Amino acid sequence: MEETLTWRSLLGEVIRPPLVRQRLAEELGVKPITLSRWALNISNPRPEALRSLPDAMPALQQQFITLIEQEYPNIFANIQYKAQKEQGIPAAFYARFFNDYANLPINLHEPSLHLLAIQQLIAQLDPQQRGIAVFIVQCTPPASGDHVSSLFKKIGRGTALWEEIFLYQAQLFGVESLPGNALQQAHYLMIQNSEENNRLYAGQHQEAVESRIAVPILLADRAVGCLCVYSNQSNYFASIQIDLLQAYADVLAVTFAPEDFFSFQNIKLGVIPTFEVQQPYLKTFQQRVLRHIKEATERQQLLTRVEAERLAWQDLERILLELPFSDDL
Repeated sequence: MEETLTWRSLLGEVIRPPLVRQRLAEELGVKPITLSRWALNISNPRPEALRSLPDAMPALQQQFITLIEQEYPNIFANIQYKAQKEQGIPAAFYARFFNDYANLPINLHEPSLHLLAIQQLIAQLDPQQRGIAVFIVQCTPPASGDHVSSLFKKIGRGTALWEEIFLYQAQLFGVESLPGNALQQAHYLMIQNSEENNRLYAGQHQEAVESRIAVPILLADRAVGCLCVYSNQSNYFASIQIDLLQAYADVLAVTFAPEDFFSFQNIKLGVIPTFEVQQPYLKTFQQRVLRHIKEATERQQLLTRVEAERLAWQDLERILLELPFSDDL
């Protein structure tokens, strides 16, 4: 007769590998032997530790919640965690988003609404601030011709180790990257651990990133970029997170101007060097922006900062695409 699955038996399977058992114990602040005692029904966890267990295993999150509630029916009754995971995008966010959309000046639409969406998404994906980065990449407008050759990071925010550095970290992406591949395939792509990433995207390593996902932002048969997320936990993205990200990508699509979208036949990404190679060039970004504004002023032309930033990205794209290939690309 087949044994009934319980949260304890599921935990026993999960912690069978010693490294997983050690990592999970550290996450929950207990000893590895304690996890084994829970799994064998020798001892019972404290309510606080039991509530934290689904968070520590994102790929099995909903399954653990369901099974734990079978033994402890009211364990999640007094916290917002369960409702937060089940409701998708909150109604309060939609109300705030479309109120801002209707009332903000046009030139503030994109930055304000992008930041609002990213902050809400972080609150839902990482309420305990364990370590996540959310960012939007956008097609770099072609400097000449009509095809897109790269994506640039438009805005990003993070928690834990990414809370400060991610705010100012610029980057370009090409066909060699996860966002570039996801955009060209018009479908989300994800990597669930660093080993998989090193195998599929050699040279595209980011420190402390375990799981990553890129979700295209589409409007009918055209694309503008991707909504991307990094996590410092392996196997982070389950169906709940993926559905949530696709819903936010749909919302973000309304924040872009029609001319920001490109047909897929006009998206032909080139190969962009690694982030490490990009860094010396990216440090000149603000200088390039100011130079373009100054040159326009000298010609007695009006150039907004957004337009100057576009020109600076095009400068950097041209330089990076012309760099010789290296063995890690």
